[in-house]
Amino acid sequence: MPSDRIGGISPLTAFTGLPGTSQLRAVVGPTSVPSIDEATLQRHRQQTLVATRNALDTIHRAATATSDKRNTQHRQRRAQQQHVSLPRFEIGDFVLAAGVLSRRNKLALNWSGPKRVVASLNDFTFEVQDLTALFYITVHHASRLQFYRDSQRGVTQDLLDHVHYATGGHLVDKLLEVRHGPDDYEIKVQWIGLDPLEASWEPATVILEDVPKLDMWAAIGDGPLPTPKTTGKSHVTNRTTSWGK
Repeated sequence: MPSDRIGGISPLTAFTGLPGTSQLRAVVGPTSVPSIDEATLQRHRQQTLVATRNALDTIHRAATATSDKRNTQHRQRRAQQQHVSLPRFEIGDFVLAAGVLSRRNKLALNWSGPKRVVASLNDFTFEVQDLTALFYITVHHASRLQFYRDSQRGVTQDLLDHVHYATGGHLVDKLLEVRHGPDDYEIKVQWIGLDPLEASWEPATVILEDVPKLDMWAAIGDGPLPTPKTTGKSHVTNRTTSWGK
């Protein structure tokens, strides 16, 4: 079917240079095959490839120009609407990034952060980095970002504490004990910033996912349990703990 976004031509034509045809053409073809020598076949093949390449170049230039024009017009119409404009981010800005949550009948946005803008892929797409380990970098459109703090502010401990609180994450300080729970192994976790009495038992599979250095736990099986040790570096877990944080 013709597409308005690429100038009224079909995607098949834009991709192959061939006109749109009926699906029956793949089933019902010519009953006779012409005879041709190899040299003539090679010459016709070369001429056809050159002609097809030139035709595709022409189609792609026209389709790109039409698509760019339509996108520019759409952005201009959007910018002219009252109270609608995309913010301009710079490297170093602190932002909130929106993620999509699947709800029963619709999709909802969940804003998380703050994160820091570390690269600009174009005027509308940016790479942002988490401020906590493991410092993941993700790509977001400007419409899915909003300012959090100005870029002159440093990453203070207060800001990091806010990251952990706002995202529901908690820093793992130490792994204290291991036990075999009703269904699987459980690990007693001491959390940074909380009293040791608030240490909680968490499923080993959950801690394995959230603390990358614990790959060894995946191979425990039914063998003897090693003595738990601290991870050597704090990690964030986003799981809900038994003490309701």
